[in-house]
Amino acid sequence: MFKKISLVFLFVFALGLIGCSGEETDEVTSTKTDEVTSTETEDISYPKEYNIVDVISGEVTDDGVVMIIETDGYGGTMRAQVTVLDGEITEFNVEEHLESDGWGQVVIDDSGIIQALKDASDNLDNFDVNLYLDSEASASITAEALLDIARTAIEHYQDDYQ
Repeated sequence: MFKKISLVFLFVFALGLIGCSGEETDEVTSTKTDEVTSTETEDISYPKEYNIVDVISGEVTDDGVVMIIETDGYGGTMRAQVTVLDGEITEFNVEEHLESDGWGQVVIDDSGIIQALKDASDNLDNFDVNLYLDSEASASITAEALLDIARTAIEHYQDDYQ
């Protein structure tokens, strides 16, 4: 009885190996994320990791390079769409986040940090997120996540599109 079960298991295992042994191809694949469609090429493969930030997709448009970028905020994954044109951030929209309504949400919506990141995109190494935080409800993790997204957008642009 044990031999029969072993043979059946071995047969199923062998079928699994045969089914998984597909050939690699150099196909171009498209990835659709919300409203942005990017094409993976041999030159740039997504997602692309930068420390704790991932560039999920990138697409060259008339407005610049539109990227979907994800990192961890205080409440979980934060996703933003960032457009870079000639090395400057022209658009920065947080599309998804799990930040708290009272703290992280305020930093994203009302603190002015996103406009400041766009304005300072040529010198983000010296950017101080603390200037945009409420002293009582600082939400510094959220602010640092936004800064990480901006820095990654510029770095990815310089690495792969400039």
